[in-house]
Amino acid sequence: GNQTSKAMKIMGLFTFHGLKQAPTDEVVSGDIAVLAGIEEIKLGDSVVASPDPQKVPFDKRWDPKTLALPRPRIDEPTLSVEWMVNTSPLAGREGEFVTSRKLRERLEKEVMTNVALRFHETESAERFILMGRGEFQMGILAEQLRREGYEFALGQPRIINKTIDGQECEPYELAIMDVPEFAQGTITQMFQVRKGLLQNIQNRGGRVRLEIKIPSRGLIGLRSRFMTETRGEGLFNFQSLGYEPLRGEVPQRLVGALVSDRAGDSNSYSLEGTQDRGVLFIGHGVTVYEGMIIGECAKPQDLWVNVVRSKQLTNFRTVNKDDAIVLTPPRVMTIERGLEWVNDDEIIEVTPKSIRARKKLLSKSGRK
Repeated sequence: GNQTSKAMKIMGLFTFHGLKQAPTDEVVSGDIAVLAGIEEIKLGDSVVASPDPQKVPFDKRWDPKTLALPRPRIDEPTLSVEWMVNTSPLAGREGEFVTSRKLRERLEKEVMTNVALRFHETESAERFILMGRGEFQMGILAEQLRREGYEFALGQPRIINKTIDGQECEPYELAIMDVPEFAQGTITQMFQVRKGLLQNIQNRGGRVRLEIKIPSRGLIGLRSRFMTETRGEGLFNFQSLGYEPLRGEVPQRLVGALVSDRAGDSNSYSLEGTQDRGVLFIGHGVTVYEGMIIGECAKPQDLWVNVVRSKQLTNFRTVNKDDAIVLTPPRVMTIERGLEWVNDDEIIEVTPKSIRARKKLLSKSGRK
């Protein structure tokens, strides 16, 4: 936090031509420039030319107060997600980069260019904490790494609280929404359940603009529900309001999970009976393992199910033919939806080809 100055030497100067960098001898006002040779620079630092010794006294030559530009204010991270090495029974089959060293190097590289992220190591060499401004930002980064060939796992997003004047405080956001009139009541009620306070409302000819003050933890899991309730016609944005005292419990997921109790390949015969218990995340012919979440249970508690059981064939014939098996299309699991859905005892397994939800402790007997 103290102003300091340090002399460095610029080894190269570049500018952009389209999407490519090109070396240049000079840049003018308005150009986006790239400086090579300064490794210790951070966001907000000022880079100035060496003062002329003939014109500037020695004691004023490197005075930060006279040379440095005001440092910009960057919103602090409000949410943290645990990134870890994938340890599931299907690990290492689809990804190119699967080790903790590769994952650490990639996250550290991302933090150097993304000013909204903070990286911290944990006591375990296979787990890292990444802090940012929301689960949507984490989802975008995870999708980028997935397309680059990385394989990893993500934990439940957690809000970063602070202690101010001896009182525990949490971050608040101002949610700004533009929704159709038919969704106004549903959206307002959805935010009020999560401790949101309506600040402003404006009618704009068939659409309504809502401004709601809400704790950051209340926004987790709201984006997908918001798009569903507005039928994809709503616009949603939020900005930081700082920290205020905690406002009690915010309801999160109210349903349990359908968990596979054994390894194998799923089939339509067993899935037909399972789909009556909730919503499926997988279809026929998907490889599963013990502890893998294959759907959402309609009841609050978890339900362990067998989705690899096949029908036993015999030599006996019956007059009535078997009814045709009809499966409801599964709900496709995405990274953003997974981060909104998982509880603290669950994680998201991300590979270049698959996205799965699973329990941290896979064994059913071990959980008991």
